[in-house]
Amino acid sequence: MSPVTAIIFIFASSGILLLCLPPAEERLYKAVASFMGLFVSAAGFIFIVGYLHGAPLLYGRNIIPLAFPTAAAFAFLGLGIILASGSSVPVVRIFIGSSMRSRLTRAFLPVAVAFVLISDLIDTIAEYLAINTALTLSFTAVTSAIVVGLVIAKIAKSIGMDLDQSNRERDEKVIALGKSEEEAKSLAQENELIAEIGRVIGSTLDIEEVYNHFAEKVRGAIPFDSIVINTVNRDNNTRSIRYVNGEFYSGNHLGAVFPIAGTRTEQIVRTKSSILINLNPPTTFYDD
Repeated sequence: MSPVTAIIFIFASSGILLLCLPPAEERLYKAVASFMGLFVSAAGFIFIVGYLHGAPLLYGRNIIPLAFPTAAAFAFLGLGIILASGSSVPVVRIFIGSSMRSRLTRAFLPVAVAFVLISDLIDTIAEYLAINTALTLSFTAVTSAIVVGLVIAKIAKSIGMDLDQSNRERDEKVIALGKSEEEAKSLAQENELIAEIGRVIGSTLDIEEVYNHFAEKVRGAIPFDSIVINTVNRDNNTRSIRYVNGEFYSGNHLGAVFPIAGTRTEQIVRTKSSILINLNPPTTFYDD
């Protein structure tokens, strides 16, 4: 057996052994195993490149060289050890994920490795067939430029689509944030108005003065044509107008007394809840 083969086998078997150890220091074991797998794969790749150049490494020396099938087997064995180490090891982590670095590494590293192998193979074939060296180099350069251009175009398209999507999501979030801020500001203003109305009501015993201040504050939040404040006498089931602000209509004057039987006022008194009436199209509304 070649000493080089034995050394590579030692690294490969050590890496596999580390993957089988108990999980106490599993992360460290897998990281070391992945680097051993990288060494095994790189060693096999180096010998493969030597064979493609027609100058196998260590040939003509006293050390037995690594055979081409063995080098290819080691290259794939090393890749297997790396993949078996999991996605958390540094050697694998640079290839996974959606980051720009990972995407560029996934795109360009395989292409670079393939170019090295294909270029060496073309040189070997050209030398064997006695093809002009300049022609071979020109063909390799043009092919490389075309393939790299296609890869870059594909990456640019993918990254551009992702950037457009990110910009759309950012714009949507900005719009949603703006709406949320407006709603929060509006709610804060309403709460401040309610607090101010409470302060107005408790500021004086003069009920007429309270009503005027109350109407002013309400108009700041809810524009109105008129506002009427009634007191209800539940003994005789009537309502009396205590305050009016805004447009007047027939009967809408201070001190006026109306029965509430069958009216919305009676419903409000009975249910102790408000009524919201949407007049669409707008029209004049009177309590019945």
